Amino acid sequence: MPVHSRRKPAAVLIGGCLLFLLLAGFLCLYSGAKVAPENFTLHLNELEKRYAPDKRLAIFEIEYTLNQGQLRIWGKVSDEVVRRAVLNLGRRGAGIRRFSENIVVLPVEGPDGVRQAVVASAVLDVWPSPGQTGQRDRMTQALHGQLVTLLDQSGNWQRVRLPDGYIGWVDHSALVPLTGRQAAEWMGAGISMVIKPAAQVLSLPRSSALVVRELPFGALVKTGAGQQGFLRASTAQGQAGWIAASSLKVGRSLEELRQSREGFGVISQRALAMQGVPYLWGGSSPEGYDCSGFIQAIMASAGVALPRDTDLQYAVGVEIKSAAHLAPGDLVFFSTYRSGPSHVGLYLGEGRFIHCGDRGVAINSLIPGTPGYSAYLASRFIGGRRIP
Repeated sequence: MPVHSRRKPAAVLIGGCLLFLLLAGFLCLYSGAKVAPENFTLHLNELEKRYAPDKRLAIFEIEYTLNQGQLRIWGKVSDEVVRRAVLNLGRRGAGIRRFSENIVVLPVEGPDGVRQAVVASAVLDVWPSPGQTGQRDRMTQALHGQLVTLLDQSGNWQRVRLPDGYIGWVDHSALVPLTGRQAAEWMGAGISMVIKPAAQVLSLPRSSALVVRELPFGALVKTGAGQQGFLRASTAQGQAGWIAASSLKVGRSLEELRQSREGFGVISQRALAMQGVPYLWGGSSPEGYDCSGFIQAIMASAGVALPRDTDLQYAVGVEIKSAAHLAPGDLVFFSTYRSGPSHVGLYLGEGRFIHCGDRGVAINSLIPGTPGYSAYLASRFIGGRRIP
């Protein structure tokens, strides 16, 4: 029997397959029929397309060897259902005399029940793989105080799932691991979100006090009693200080904070305060945003949860096909450097929208002859989305 193998992640596309082979593979995959060894990779890719079509949100890293009737499958997935599907496929291999597997379902619970961590850095870059840190490799950023799920580790790199479901790799030293009890306490009463472009943690409750550290828009801290317009605050690392109450949105729990909806007036005010913030590929903080990171951050501060990237945001809400039907608060989408939605902004009304483009956060217009009119973006407008 020839040796068959798949020795790299299942994202490898199978090309050149005839239509009848694909159809036969599909029918075999879902009918319980035996699987011919030469079609095993094809069937794995069909499983990947079904269970993990988007690598930003799911893990499907399966490898196998098949030699002389001995099938060995190993790898990592992010769902037990996926593991069972792969094992079922392996057991249906035609001519298989011996079958072994080592498929790990992530996350794996660590010592003392640790499966979560809180971000200790002000801003933490998230990358697609360990050590892949080019400027245009950055996937997104996590912010101080956010809870992440620990998936697995490679050296000093930790793979995590962010609150929005995004999966990537971060510097392990920038995280504070938490037990389940500690995570529940962090998410509980007094959790507060920074709603100014930056908030200073001060040593005393007065503006002239020593700055302990600075936290960005969207960062989370624990707060307590107030004094003279300041709230006692504690960072993820346990640093104590005071933050101006006007810089924070306080919740009784993280869930309440995330679901506390605010209107367009508040959203637009926070967006306008970001004018001049530079563009940064994958950026999610006032140190630098990209277009979808800017929109996600502004909307999250008002209790509106959106996916991270433009193409995913384009699938949310009610479609608005014509610019003439846009209303303040709608998201506006453009097809720029690639086909389909690749740029997004927030509609302000009267043809104006605020967005983060190559020149940073700025206001432009869709209407010729008005201040800020962008013929380039107006010609590439593909529609809007109204968020319920």
